[in-house]
Amino acid sequence: SVLVIDKGRRLGGRVSTRRQDGFVFNHGAQFVTAKGTEFVSLLAMAKTAGSIKDWQVSDNKIVQIGAPTMRDLPQFMATGLMIRQQTEIIQIAHHGEHIGFFDKDGLIATGHRAIITAPAAQTGKLLA
Repeated sequence: SVLVIDKGRRLGGRVSTRRQDGFVFNHGAQFVTAKGTEFVSLLAMAKTAGSIKDWQVSDNKIVQIGAPTMRDLPQFMATGLMIRQQTEIIQIAHHGEHIGFFDKDGLIATGHRAIITAPAAQTGKLLA
């Protein structure tokens, strides 16, 4: 099984939506495009589910945007995943025959593999 550990309050990271003073706006990634077959397939499923829609940005270019907001795409992608949010990992280290994931209070999870999406400087600190 897969466990996603995220220090944020909500899913999305760079694909997010804000609400302020009665306005709703996407910031970070305002749209997505796909070339790889796997992502093309994922976006087709998201479109069928109503989580994205086409946006024609010029006469010959169509991109995809979240529907109704960009936050809807990562929410669709997270369907069926175990997600632990508002958890900041401060260290990743060997833990017996596994990889240990530690927050400020200690070990919170172990696994066989890790995918780290933090910027390089943060990743270096996690693995130090």
